[in-house]
Parts: sequence; structure tokens; C-alpha cells
Amino acid sequence: MPAFFFAAWVLLWDQLSKAWIRDGLPLHRSIPVWPSCFQITSVRNEGAAWGMWAGRPVGLAVFAILVLVLLVVFRRRVLPRGPAGQIVLGLLAGGILGNVVDRLLFGCVTDYLDFYLGPHHWPVFNVADVAICSGVILFFLFSHLESRRAPPP
Repeated sequence: MPAFFFAAWVLLWDQLSKAWIRDGLPLHRSIPVWPSCFQITSVRNEGAAWGMWAGRPVGLAVFAILVLVLLVVFRRRVLPRGPAGQIVLGLLAGGILGNVVDRLLFGCVTDYLDFYLGPHHWPVFNVADVAICSGVILFFLFSHLESRRAPPP
């Protein structure tokens, strides 16, 4: 059940922040937050990470839902045990669903977190992307820690 709450929390914050950007910041406009490092920039991503597979929102949504279903079905085999697995599943599910909602409703994902150093920009991203990346990092971290505690075969 905790995974559901993490997923719902991520989905809520992701959708609220994206709605705020879509409604309040014209496309390709920026709001400086931390000069020479971070700004809020309204962009739309029609593909997956870094624009890959652009122009296929329904296909990307179906693929993402399939990945989520497989993750839920095989969670006991692939995710760390206990609360760690619940956190990982919640972050991944919330992030996946956040971007799927955008793809199905708008045909693209709203991105707005824009980090840069001088002329060098990281690809713009959103709360769902942060949750997915955090979930993957925690998955590897918790899996590594769990494997160190397991007795050798």
C-alpha cells in the first residue's frame, strides 16, 4: 500500500506543476531562478528521454504502461524487499503515470526544470522524470545493499 501513496503523491505534484507551467508560462519562455545555473523553461517533449521516438505519443504511452504492468506483476522478483521496494515502485509508478497522462491528453510531455552551466544545458525535465530517475537509482542502491546482506551461495 505505501507504493500507492508514493505513486499518488508523485502523480499529483507532477500534474499540478505541469498544469501551472502550461497555464502560466508561454512555450519556450524562461523564468530565472538561480542565475547562471537554473531556470524554469516551458518546453514540450514529443518523444521519450531527450526527444527519442518523437511523434509517437500513444506508442510511448502503451510501452510505458506495459513496463509498469510488468514491474507490478514481477515486483517480488525484481524489486528490493520491504519498504525500500515500496518506495522504488511508488516513485517509478508515479513518474511513469505522470508522463503517460501528458502523452495521452496533450500528445507530448511538459518539461520545465532547466539546469545549465554557461552555454551547456542539461535536457529540460519534470517531476515525473525526477521520480523515475530517483526510483532507478534507489533500485540499484537498495539492490546492492540487499545483495551485500545476503549470505553467499
